[in-house]
Amino acid sequence: KPHIPFLSELAFVCLPGAMAEALVALKFHVECSKTKTGDAVFICGSLPELGAWKVIGAVPCTTTPMTFPMWASETVLMPLTTEKVEFKVVIAKADGSSPDRASWEGGANRALHMPKKCDGKQVQMTASCVWGEPEVTYRTKTAGVSAAPAAP
Repeated sequence: KPHIPFLSELAFVCLPGAMAEALVALKFHVECSKTKTGDAVFICGSLPELGAWKVIGAVPCTTTPMTFPMWASETVLMPLTTEKVEFKVVIAKADGSSPDRASWEGGANRALHMPKKCDGKQVQMTASCVWGEPEVTYRTKTAGVSAAPAAP
């Protein structure tokens, strides 16, 4: 198989949950110019929110003629209790047909380590990687968040 270069970025935001459970809002951005008409980029991973390693449940990324080759997912909410997320970038039919013919990136699974706590702060984390190369680089930024007053 030819080496297909990819760059993906993931953004994490730690949000105080309504039920005292903090959530991480995760969004994927993938650069991919190797898709064909009718294909889409998906993020498939170890958690149910990422499809539990099944292309059928993977997180789809979309693009437009103006933004191609950049692909972006909708935000995926995950509990802060999640410590490690493993994933791969996948090219498959955008309509979900033929998931068994999806093109998975090779090599070991990518691993992202989620923030351990948010302490009422907004945490933004960006991870970048290249298709077929095991390295994932991280950038983390925190900012204060105005918490809503507790109900009496």
